[in-house]
Amino acid sequence: MRMITRLLIVGLAGLLLAACARNVETQVTRFHEGALPPGHLVRIVPADPAKEGPEFHTYADMIGDTLAKLGYRVAAPGEKPDLEVVVDYGVDQGRTEIETRPGYAYPYYGYYLGYFHPYHYGYFYPYDFGPFFGPDIESQTVYTRRLEMKIRDVKSGRVVFEGRALSEGPTRELSLIMPYLVEAMFRDFPGENGATRLVEIKTKQGRAY
Repeated sequence: MRMITRLLIVGLAGLLLAACARNVETQVTRFHEGALPPGHLVRIVPADPAKEGPEFHTYADMIGDTLAKLGYRVAAPGEKPDLEVVVDYGVDQGRTEIETRPGYAYPYYGYYLGYFHPYHYGYFYPYDFGPFFGPDIESQTVYTRRLEMKIRDVKSGRVVFEGRALSEGPTRELSLIMPYLVEAMFRDFPGENGATRLVEIKTKQGRAY
């Protein structure tokens, strides 16, 4: 009986956790010289030429699609861009975090000499609340994921925008977390100059990233 009650409690807790919506939290810091006018042709390039390749182009397409919604257009081959978007990204080796949650006791039910008592099964003890479970200790690796971006005026060579998006979580795969970093970077673009803002974005199907 006690084991069944415990399993019910654990199962219910699991269902409640699964139902909770999870968020990707990203710290976004941006610097700029005022609102950037739309309608400019942009070219997206990697800060590190060694990153040129399919992975970079996947992320560049995400950034280009977002810029298009803001009124910009990615320059076609042969077109001279007005702005150059320099992109860098990466993830660290991670760190181990340990979380300790306190144990708990639970009430159970029973009869004593034909009378129902809400906290006991079998023999009557007025302060019996069932077994106590020890602390629950969990460890996980937390990674810092980053997206950095500079926008440079091609004609003058002046940097007119700088942005950095940092997010921590259990996912090391940049392909999974990058859509959230890009969305956070361009939330209310170009944003408040010199300010750091926490951007929370709900994940798909409540997955933890």
